[in-house]
Amino acid sequence: MIGAGPVPAFPGPATAASGMKPPKTRHPRIDMKRATGQCGTEPAKGRPLAFLTRYRLQFLGIAATVLLGIVIAVLTLAPVSSQDVPGSDKLHHVLGFAALAFPLPFARPRLAIPVALGVIAYGGMIELIQPYFGRQAEWADFLADILGAVLGAGLGALAGSGFRRYWLSRDDER
Repeated sequence: MIGAGPVPAFPGPATAASGMKPPKTRHPRIDMKRATGQCGTEPAKGRPLAFLTRYRLQFLGIAATVLLGIVIAVLTLAPVSSQDVPGSDKLHHVLGFAALAFPLPFARPRLAIPVALGVIAYGGMIELIQPYFGRQAEWADFLADILGAVLGAGLGALAGSGFRRYWLSRDDER
């Protein structure tokens, strides 16, 4: 038989008796915590935001993005006269789409480009269907949506990276 020999148990736990080593992760900090037995579920002392694990933060980012997407759809498709809302219409588009693109890249900075592209497509879709709701579609609005999406996703990714770097450096000081 080709390659006959002892076959290690899969995926089973690694023990000293089995001679197998625990699997390595890409994160040396996690490997060190596993080796020292510090992989508990309770938050570490002195870390006020320890409850915001990556998945919870990602869930909050998705929830905020969906909620803001619904609010933006209602506000951009509802018939409103320009005299009712003070300020520049284009500024409202930039701020609204920046707010829409911010939360998810904050939670996962590597998603900044896909989120920006998705928000740009969402803005284009809204501009295409506005005439069916008694509103005017404008290229300037779409350009403001693009600017807002790029700014929001970029700032979200920068803020999320800085947030992680700050909290990880605080862990190293302890």
